[in-house]
Amino acid sequence: MSRRSMLRSGAALASASLYGIGSVAATASDRVTVLTQNLYLGSALAPVLQAETESEFEETVDRIYQNVLESRFEQRAEGLAGEIADVEPDVIGLQEAARFVEQGDESTTRDYLETLLEKLEGEGLSYTEVASVDTFDAEVPVSSGSAPGRVRFLNSDVILAREGVKTSADDASTYYTGGREFGIGRGYCSATVEDTFTFVNTHLSTRRTPLLQLAQASELLIRFRDPPTVLVGDFNSGPSTGKTRAYDILTRRYSDAYAAVNPDEEGETCCQHPTLTNETLALGRRIDHVFTHGDIDARKAERVGHDPDARVGERWPSDHAGVMAELELP
Repeated sequence: MSRRSMLRSGAALASASLYGIGSVAATASDRVTVLTQNLYLGSALAPVLQAETESEFEETVDRIYQNVLESRFEQRAEGLAGEIADVEPDVIGLQEAARFVEQGDESTTRDYLETLLEKLEGEGLSYTEVASVDTFDAEVPVSSGSAPGRVRFLNSDVILAREGVKTSADDASTYYTGGREFGIGRGYCSATVEDTFTFVNTHLSTRRTPLLQLAQASELLIRFRDPPTVLVGDFNSGPSTGKTRAYDILTRRYSDAYAAVNPDEEGETCCQHPTLTNETLALGRRIDHVFTHGDIDARKAERVGHDPDARVGERWPSDHAGVMAELELP
């Protein structure tokens, strides 16, 4: 459902009103465009989980936050918004929608989602958050930022819907861990779109914890068994990622939209250099996916944000390429 389609619908409604037909409900298109995009926090978080002493922890946290600041999300968001504007997706799944609240002498909030929505408005697009899941919330000491002090770090996965697309939030949950702590949390959120299909967004654990990742994939299959369903996200697993076989489990029920449309392409989506300043493309794995379940046909599927033209200044917009898919609904 592109803006041109919406304009045509608007013209039809205006015409109906002129002829005295009264209020006419716009019918949903039989095609929908979806997008998944990892925004990238700006730094790898694994080192902080490996710190063995308090001083090592504080030094690592400070270095990570400095990396976050140097990744310049305000600038990167311009590139992300431009890529989204080129696609005009009806529904978007975002991972790593971070928020950093500096709590020193001065309070400063760096909100990735708010920044991206503002950049999208600058592109003439209006999107609304319709569902989200919070996967991490911690306060840590830092000496970087606008003032030394403490930073509260929150991480979320979010579903956005374009203006005019009817949605209702369904569910949001972190994955079951049996009470054990595994560092950075993971979860999923879902929404019903146009009373037609369920849209799910998730971010699975990394390949460092393959069994946990597999358990998360199994939980998704149990929770979202009924078609039609569109499942998107950063799965940290793909057709050629070795021991992380969450992809294999999921594709027993779900169809891989990108593979269906581009059977002979690798389509790598991860990962650029952590600094995002690599000049040549450094993607080596396809781990970001659009999956479908039920009578849904993928008519188009492409990567976004992987072309050198996507760079803003010296940086790629994210360490992940996004994946868009145009889907034909039942």
